[in-house]
Amino acid sequence: PFAFASHFAPDALHDALDRYRSLFTPSAELARPHAMVAVNVVAAATSEAAATLLERVQLERVRRFLSLGRPVELTEEEAALLVDHPAGRQVLAMMRVTAHGAPADVAQHLRSLAEQTGADELITVHSATTVAERLQSLRLTAEAWQRATVAA
Repeated sequence: PFAFASHFAPDALHDALDRYRSLFTPSAELARPHAMVAVNVVAAATSEAAATLLERVQLERVRRFLSLGRPVELTEEEAALLVDHPAGRQVLAMMRVTAHGAPADVAQHLRSLAEQTGADELITVHSATTVAERLQSLRLTAEAWQRATVAA
């Protein structure tokens, strides 16, 4: 099996999957290719709440990544100043493949991603800034996915 972290390198997603499938050789463990795609998820009860949460997640991602190698981590205020800087934009670009929104929107985005990539599995990475928000995002996504799967 092959897993690709689209939540870190979205630009390479399709090429990596194509390469894996084209070079795949069946074995005793795996008769055919099995691709998994990791995807960021930010789900909340409403689209508005999800948009607010996504902004916080993006700022925190910029803060964490641009703090790497520094003796003192950036503050939120410092990170906010760097969001529109080329380094900040590069960090945000890694989040381009993010399913975000209300639960039904997230489920639709995930289904679309699975169809576009031919993924056999999706690995959801719930990026909310608190444990409670991550658990809520996970629960809302699971419930919406189950409803969408039953309806299909």
